[in-house]
Amino acid sequence: MHSWKTAGVGGIPGYATHYERVARGAKYVRNVGYLAVTLDVSMSAMKIREACTAGDESACQAVSYQEGGKLLGSMGGGAIGAGASYGCLAFGVTSAGIGGVACAVIVGGIGAAFGGRVGGGGGEAAAEILRRAIHE
Repeated sequence: MHSWKTAGVGGIPGYATHYERVARGAKYVRNVGYLAVTLDVSMSAMKIREACTAGDESACQAVSYQEGGKLLGSMGGGAIGAGASYGCLAFGVTSAGIGGVACAVIVGGIGAAFGGRVGGGGGEAAAEILRRAIHE
């Protein structure tokens, strides 16, 4: 920025407008993330309730462990995957900020989705191993 000012380049045309739009979009994406977590928790609770009201104690136990592990793994994996957006810091510095915000939203979203999927599968498998070790 200092070099631009000394070279006679003023403000970047449209920079504030684009930055504001990307920042507003990031807020919506964050709210969608909260909604996704809420839906994930609700679906897990519904599956556990469905299995436990059927009257089969072993099925209730298995589903409880699997859904709990899947939920924890999904949330942890999603958080780790979203951390991939920190790689966008260098991109943000070189593009005067707006590219970094856009990169963080896109990479963070994809990383969170991928991490959630992988973490959910790993958590479910780990919970089943734990259940067998404790109860069998």
